[in-house]
Amino acid sequence: MNLVSQTIYDYWCRSRTKMSPSGWLTRNAPCCIHRGTTQDKRGRGGLKLDNNTEAITIKCFNCNFVCSFTPGKPLYPKMLSMMKWLLIDDNNINQLKLESLRILSSTGNEIITHTRREIKPIELPECYLLQNELSKYSKHVDFLKSRGFNCDDFPFLVSPDLTYRSRVILPFILQDTIIGYSARSIVPTEKLRYIMRMTTEFVFGLEWVLPDHEWVFVTEGLFDALSVKCLAIMHNEVGDAQAEIINDLQKKIIIVPDLDVSGLAKRDNSLIDTAIDNGWSVSFPLWKEKDINAAYVNYGPLFVVKHLLDQSTNNTTTIRLKQKLLLDELKSKK
Repeated sequence: MNLVSQTIYDYWCRSRTKMSPSGWLTRNAPCCIHRGTTQDKRGRGGLKLDNNTEAITIKCFNCNFVCSFTPGKPLYPKMLSMMKWLLIDDNNINQLKLESLRILSSTGNEIITHTRREIKPIELPECYLLQNELSKYSKHVDFLKSRGFNCDDFPFLVSPDLTYRSRVILPFILQDTIIGYSARSIVPTEKLRYIMRMTTEFVFGLEWVLPDHEWVFVTEGLFDALSVKCLAIMHNEVGDAQAEIINDLQKKIIIVPDLDVSGLAKRDNSLIDTAIDNGWSVSFPLWKEKDINAAYVNYGPLFVVKHLLDQSTNNTTTIRLKQKLLLDELKSKK
């Protein structure tokens, strides 16, 4: 077994363990008290080792914390947190970080995860570039202008198909292949605002992240990402694969949640909770607008970017306090 997996396995077994019928090596989970839940005393933590790949997954069935290490990939922040909770000392952790990078270089894998993911093309409905159909789709043009965009700011698509004719379609492009799309309704009263299709886990906006960038914003919405050329996860929860893609960028990550109840709620895999688990920063803007795009329309991109940087923090206590204050304010207005 490689040194990283062996060390994690050995420290996990320093507490009394049992083997479950499903193959989990169980013990009291060390993560719960660090994540604001009751200390585990019922053996709800599980470790599973893949004997073929030597990959390790640790899952807590009490607080739902999940982390993993796969040889050929770096040690991600969630696993580094688990290693500290297992009482692995800092010097040992630093050595294991170097060992994970040595394994990574020996396998020839690139750091950027999205270049390694399986790419499956998707079939689009009958579509045309909006830029070439301006006279036929004037309402679509007006909708984009109301959000602060011109038709040539992105390859916006339109479709005569009955399902899509009142929607602006944003294609998801990965390595010159369309692997999904989001169709945004331009009708204000439409209950189903988005129709989304994807063939693989995806983070929108990866092409805007350049090697010399020190930081990158991550938000929920596509139009937020288009406003300041940042990343969007397209949900109010971050998938494990999406978190891995974002971590692999090796940048300072700044989460910008929507300032509504859904965006500020405390739950597993929310933007804010994922930020805390991964050691990312969170920015709580002081403006009254709900999201980045609304602020972009009112104030312009330069103000928005500077303000988000100024309001960002990676201090967990500060993040939780601001989250609570904003939620309490929203609830008091109802």
